[in-house]
Amino acid sequence: MGGNTVIVTICVVYFLVMIGTGIYASRKNKKASDFLVAGRKLNAPMTAITLAAVQIGVGIVLSSATNGYNEGVWPGIYYSIGCGGGLILAGLLTAR
Repeated sequence: MGGNTVIVTICVVYFLVMIGTGIYASRKNKKASDFLVAGRKLNAPMTAITLAAVQIGVGIVLSSATNGYNEGVWPGIYYSIGCGGGLILAGLLTAR
């Protein structure tokens, strides 16, 4: 197998797994609220962990690194501090 064939095969398998997972999950969700807020079954720690995972995964890793490279170290750090403070506020104000 050539290098491109392996990559295309892996991408197709990944795509099919994602479609299958989506179909399986869509059958479990009865209403839009089940999809949007997990049927309101998330407690405060899980809500905070979910918010942190999203922000750390994309925001801090990519945006902070880009800001740090383009504008210096401190703008990258400011972004991380702002995200941490925002997540603390979001956890305190939105989670029950």
